[in-house]
Formats: sequence, C-alpha cells, structure tokens
Amino acid sequence: MAVLPLAARWFATNAACGALIREINAQGVPVAITIEHRDDPFGIQYLVRRFLRLLAAVTVPVILLRSDIAAVGALCHGAHASAVGTTSALRHTYPHLRRGGAPRPGVSAFVTPLLAYHRLETLGQVFAKTPDLAQLWPCDCPVCDGRTPAGLGSAGDVSRHSVHELLAVHADLKRARTRAAMISAWHEHCSHALGVHEQIAEEVRGWRAPAGVRGWVKVTDDPLAVRDGIPAQEPRVSPAQVVAREP
Repeated sequence: MAVLPLAARWFATNAACGALIREINAQGVPVAITIEHRDDPFGIQYLVRRFLRLLAAVTVPVILLRSDIAAVGALCHGAHASAVGTTSALRHTYPHLRRGGAPRPGVSAFVTPLLAYHRLETLGQVFAKTPDLAQLWPCDCPVCDGRTPAGLGSAGDVSRHSVHELLAVHADLKRARTRAAMISAWHEHCSHALGVHEQIAEEVRGWRAPAGVRGWVKVTDDPLAVRDGIPAQEPRVSPAQVVAREP
C-alpha cells in the first residue's frame, strides 16, 4: 500500500485530479490518502466533488486517513476503509507553516445530531440555549448512559463516547442494502444535521454549520430522492450514497 499525503490543490481542477487518478491506476497499488489543509479539507466543496470522482474512477482500494466525519461519507461512497483522528490535530494533515500549524489537542466530543465535533464548553452553552431541541442532546452510548456529552468528565470518556457514536452512525448506514441506498442515507443524515445547525443559529449568536456538513449537502444529490418520476417515500431509514455534481 502506498501512503499519499496530498495537498488539497490536487483536487482543485479536473486536470490535476485526472492526472492523479491515472497515476494511481497505472501503479495498481492500493493507496491510503491523507489530505493537507489548515482547516477541514472536506469543507471545500471542490475537494468533496473530486474526491468522490477519484473513488469512483480508481481501480484499487482507497483508504482515507486522518479524517473526521468525512470518513463515514467516504465509506458510503466506496472507500475501502477510513480512519478518524482521536484529537483535532489528527483529523487532517496540517501544512508546515512558520507560524501556527496544527492546533493544540483539545477535548471535543462528536455529537450525532450535528455530525460534528465541538468542545464541551461550547456544547454546554448550546444545550442550555436550545430547549426546543432538548430531545436531541441526551446520548445513549455506554459512556454517557442517557446524559448529554457536555457532562463528560475526562478526555478518555470523550474519546470513548465519540468512538461509540461514530460506529453507531456507520452501523445505521450499513443497514442499507445497496450502494445507492447508503449514499441516500448519508445525504439524509447530512441534510438533517444541517437543519439542526440552522435551528441552533436562530438561538446562538454567531453559530455556523460546519463547512464539512454543508459541503456534503451542497455537492451531492440523493440518488433515491426521485425514481421513475416518483418522489421517494418519507421518512427514510438510513443514509445512503450520493451522486456528485460535476462543475
């Protein structure tokens, strides 16, 4: 297996992405990709679009390393495997800069209704200011046991909670029987999370949906939303696969 640390600009144009695809196919070796960017690389819509193009076009297994929730989206779209960093500094490859670089490791918990990581103090404020969404915040994982993630007491508990929740999201998606169904279910998860973020923004000043969640919704379509001219039935069960829009 070849590990490929790639700058985000490899996905900036069709020409660059096409050259990368041809080289991977010519070598015929499975690849593990990590993407360099100072923020979440999957918050860049062109990168989401062309990474999905790469997954569809290469003839070897692809693994995504050093990722966050994008790891689940990549699995739905055909990645062989993916890895999620246990801290923010490990969720993508940071560029080498004279100043700055990777942030200090922080304690952030994954929250399933938001499909995002947030610091515990931020979650406490959000939960307190959104009583109309109170039913979304309690977590049934073995660590939280019905409490909200804001009440977790140690970095170890936060990490274990996040692992349980990510695996639960993935298990939910895997109930889909086809690739298209997985992509559809993933699109629905992202769309629902975006709606929750928009509700929070009405109550919490300055709140913005993570670019990573917004990017998956904007760049992809639900392949099962309309079939033979008939809208899909609602509500849908799990997330499934999405077809990328070409620019």
